[in-house]
Amino acid sequence: MTDLRDDLREAYMASVLDLALPGPITVTPRPPGVIEGEFPADIGHLHVITASNPHSRPLHAEENDARNELLRRELRDRPEVAAILPATGRSATGGWSEDGFAVIDVDRDVVLDLATRHGQSAVYEWMATHLAVVWTAPQRADDRLGWAITPRG
Repeated sequence: MTDLRDDLREAYMASVLDLALPGPITVTPRPPGVIEGEFPADIGHLHVITASNPHSRPLHAEENDARNELLRRELRDRPEVAAILPATGRSATGGWSEDGFAVIDVDRDVVLDLATRHGQSAVYEWMATHLAVVWTAPQRADDRLGWAITPRG
């Protein structure tokens, strides 16, 4: 998808990530350069990927669940994927959410290839220095943001 609607781009950039690391956390976007919290010491980088709602077209929950199960199997079959953790991308208000997976220290190209094959426009990349929306269209530059981390109950 080369021409990404502005509203869709803004939705990606405003999404909150709920991650099931050893303790459940929420990663919230902040302006570029703003970092609030401690990045997990044992992680180099983390990507969040889903197979839900390909090409940003909403599907029924059952179909998204089946698509994500296929993605989980594909991730499990990759030797470079040591752990597959539950993750959810959602709007700050909670009106929209998509379940997916977090993978730790997996090469970006591997994640982007899987995302492209599953009809995704982007994945999230979280590092100590930034949170980014990484687009599957190679001509689109990453949208880099800051981040804040908060524990979830």
